[in-house]
Amino acid sequence: MRQDVNRAEQLWKNWEEKQKRLESLAGLGSESNSMIGKLKYDFLRQGLYRLSVNPSEKEQLYLHVIRSVTARLEKQLYPNPVIRTLHRLKVLLHDRPAHLKMFERQKAENMEQLTTQLKTSGFASFTGKLDNYLDYERAQISIPMTTQLADKGTMDIILKLERDRTGHYRFTEYQAGLYRDGSMQCSYTFPAEGKVTAIEAANLLEGRPVSKSYRTANGSIAQKWVQLDFRENGSKLIEFHAGYGYDLKKEIMAVASGLGVDGLGRDKIIRDLEAGKLIAMEVPDKGRYYLHANPADRSVSVLDAGKRPVALSELLKEVKEGKAAAIRSEVKLHKVQENHRAQDQPLSVGI
Repeated sequence: MRQDVNRAEQLWKNWEEKQKRLESLAGLGSESNSMIGKLKYDFLRQGLYRLSVNPSEKEQLYLHVIRSVTARLEKQLYPNPVIRTLHRLKVLLHDRPAHLKMFERQKAENMEQLTTQLKTSGFASFTGKLDNYLDYERAQISIPMTTQLADKGTMDIILKLERDRTGHYRFTEYQAGLYRDGSMQCSYTFPAEGKVTAIEAANLLEGRPVSKSYRTANGSIAQKWVQLDFRENGSKLIEFHAGYGYDLKKEIMAVASGLGVDGLGRDKIIRDLEAGKLIAMEVPDKGRYYLHANPADRSVSVLDAGKRPVALSELLKEVKEGKAAAIRSEVKLHKVQENHRAQDQPLSVGI
């Protein structure tokens, strides 16, 4: 449990919110008030079972107040001293142990579900923090973390969990912000159902698209490209589906042929590009360049050694002209060598 979270205070606020909803539904009247009083007693009593186990110092005052309130409600609900004593025995011997046992079982199940979900989404490092944040009194929980990126960048992540009607927490979304030199470059909130992993989020925030699989209306699995559009105020995620006509491997093979780079069509390279990665390549006589997928233009984008955008058409033109110049040089050199061999031939005199 985080030390800055007062679970006892949150328990009381939770009841106040619930009471408002109940009163709006039940209306006013002695019967409704009696029902709400019984619900209040059970709600606070069960909360006390959970919070009385290792409470923090700042929770003690709220717990004292809540115990006073439940004691007063108990007298109202069980005015007969004998019945009240029997009720207290039932609470001590059955209700409290049963509630704590059920709570621990549900917490373990919830932890297992969240751990699996977070690991699948690329947030394995968050799972060690879960036990410190899941107090089961708040409706929403935010778990922050910062991760280092290449080129001295960082990505701040805030994981969002929400408690459902069963009392379990669900992973609903996470906010990711890209920082360079201490200032935020861009941010986006990714919903959990989108299944965008942490690595993919970093690549998307860097401006590179990612290929994702999804289930269609008829139940089949299809592929789509997703990319963050930063042109609008507050970036948005745009999609390019299979019918869009983007063939990454075809575009890569055309670039490889034009630049004279071998190995770009390997399956691993294609998978890395689909994951939004930046691929390094050595262009003969030109040096190092980088490329990534560009479904918006049905092509691939190229960056120079300093990772600045380069016009692919210009680079292809330069490489083509370089090859032509090399061929002309070879032809000229070949002619010179032929002339040398011709001059070296011995003279013969006819008799």
